[in-house]
Amino acid sequence: MRSLLLPAMLVLSGCAHGTAATTPASPAHALAHDAQRLADSCVAANWEGALGAADALRTDEARVRGLVGAPALLGMVDDALPLTESAAGRRARRSCMGGAAAVALAASRMDGDDVEELGGWLRRLDADAQYRDFDAAARDVAMAEDAWTRVRPHVDADTAAAVDAAFASYQGSVRERRERQGRPMRHAVHAALDALRNAGTR
Repeated sequence: MRSLLLPAMLVLSGCAHGTAATTPASPAHALAHDAQRLADSCVAANWEGALGAADALRTDEARVRGLVGAPALLGMVDDALPLTESAAGRRARRSCMGGAAAVALAASRMDGDDVEELGGWLRRLDADAQYRDFDAAARDVAMAEDAWTRVRPHVDADTAAAVDAAFASYQGSVRERRERQGRPMRHAVHAALDALRNAGTR
């Protein structure tokens, strides 16, 4: 069964989000947690933090291997992590963000946590908006909305309405495809993360 709890695991640099002060409950959860930390470091251009998180991920992955029957997902981590480390070493922010997002999404699926997966897609949407990559945004918002359909039944009505509105705003900006639309797109992502951070459950 996929986890549908709503801890404050949805953390994005530049937003007023905090991480839950809890010890990861399983090797797969530790992998997802450190993948999110890697993504945050890339977003913040914290290169030392990114390399440290990548080291932790390698340790996590060794613990997960053999415990998780997900060779394709482990392969995604194996492929993306060296590229992310290289990008962090070169201080190539966009490549670092993209690789970290791929690692985080693979890890969240291993952990079986819809909320973590939604957070991973929202990070991708934030990166798409920052670089005004409307083609990627159109693809990624569809994946984010798919994850949201699994989380939505478990949050309160106010949260659901706020996140629905954020997705509608993001979709509208993608359709307009205007150069100036990067900031409204990022605001929409941050609004969704804020609503989820404060969510009540049904």
